Amino acid sequence: IIVGGDGWAAGEGVTYTKTSIQNVGTKTNAFTYTLEGATKEGNYNITKNEGTLEVVDTGIDPELVVDKVIDDATTIYDEGDEVTYTITVTNIYDTPQDITLTEQAGVALDQSTFTDVAPGQQVVAHATYTITSADIVAGAYENTVTVNFPEVDKTFSDTEGSAPIAAEDADITITKVLSAINGVAVTPDESVIVKVGDELTYTIHAINNGNVDLNNVVVSDELTNDSWTIGTLPARSVSAAYNTTYVVSPTDAVVGYVRNTARVETTGDDSYDDPTDPSDVIDVDVKVDQNFKVTIHYVNIFGATVYPDYVATYRVGDFFTIVSPEVTGYTPSVASIASPAGGMPAQDIELTVIYSLQPEILPNIGETPTTPTPPTTPTPPTTPGAPAGDAGAAGAGDAGNLFVMNEVETPLAQMEVGDDGRVTLIPIDDMMTPLANNGLGILFNALYFLLLIASAVTLGAYSKSMKKHQLRIQRYEKQLGKRE
Repeated sequence: IIVGGDGWAAGEGVTYTKTSIQNVGTKTNAFTYTLEGATKEGNYNITKNEGTLEVVDTGIDPELVVDKVIDDATTIYDEGDEVTYTITVTNIYDTPQDITLTEQAGVALDQSTFTDVAPGQQVVAHATYTITSADIVAGAYENTVTVNFPEVDKTFSDTEGSAPIAAEDADITITKVLSAINGVAVTPDESVIVKVGDELTYTIHAINNGNVDLNNVVVSDELTNDSWTIGTLPARSVSAAYNTTYVVSPTDAVVGYVRNTARVETTGDDSYDDPTDPSDVIDVDVKVDQNFKVTIHYVNIFGATVYPDYVATYRVGDFFTIVSPEVTGYTPSVASIASPAGGMPAQDIELTVIYSLQPEILPNIGETPTTPTPPTTPTPPTTPGAPAGDAGAAGAGDAGNLFVMNEVETPLAQMEVGDDGRVTLIPIDDMMTPLANNGLGILFNALYFLLLIASAVTLGAYSKSMKKHQLRIQRYEKQLGKRE
């Protein structure tokens, strides 16, 4: 308002009603006025001149446009924890605007676009972010959101200070279980007992329990000499499954268990500040059956069973002596079998004792002829005496001329286990000379038996011939007696 002359008189004037502008833009500065008190408009030359109001967006504090805060700034956030932010955006322009929100990598927005937002109106969005191993190593995480007004091509941003971050905790462990026996899955249990020759499958995992990634991670198995290079194992993660196999040996049976040691190590260039490289070792023990079977077959030289098999179970290291059973008419190749010098070995044993036929009675052709049978009807009145030089002679069928074959002393034997696991029998009185193995024993005994049969046949033929000669002599004696 322009007042001509010397202006308002004392005690007179006007009261203004002004137009204001709060948003970015241009507006006519319209206003009204009211005369005060006794002021008379006719006493003055009053000119009303409305101008233009303009607000620009240069140099505006971004926080007047966008404000971002952590919902819970009291919690200490560890790796894997989720942080939630609330974002408030104000349309600072004097016309409706579209608003677009952009977050940094890894942050999720529940809403990123708002349309036709009225002047001065506020919109609210929420953002979430999961703390990473890199954040733990850095010790901080700051989040920045960007707001864009595309119609006026203007961008504002706000950075929220770091959320409270947990301290570094590098920790790795290893797990190892018996997962299969001979290809059949099993549940790890202390009651599981395996046998020599069983194939054991172990499953191994490396576990990063810490809140930082671990680099150069290597898993190894000391029993099988297998190893696997993992490289980087992320925080709070489990590696892939690594399988390795092992065949139970006799040595394991002697000990009574299989001990398998697995190891996980991290070496150098780890992505955390702790200079100590974390590692872990685990021992897995699986019980091994220490009981083994001894089987002894009792057969003749032709392989036919002459006595039921001896079958017994002994524990590794047990000492024992097995006596060969008596079988009428046969002689065993060994009288008894003793355990090896170190006791029962960690293997099943199967042996065969050969029984040879024992001829008990054979005819004996003596040099003294048998006494002739007296004639049925003697011609002379007197009984003839025995011929000179024939006294004490006996007939071919006289039992007095038979004898029992002397028994051969049966050796005592002890088992001896070779490096190849082969079991041989060693005479106890001559430990340096092994008894024949079962195959050769059968062959030699068969030859021996055949020789006995041949000898018996020859002897029988000879005895039959001698009997004929004796009968002929007796006929001649009878004829001579009749002549006399």
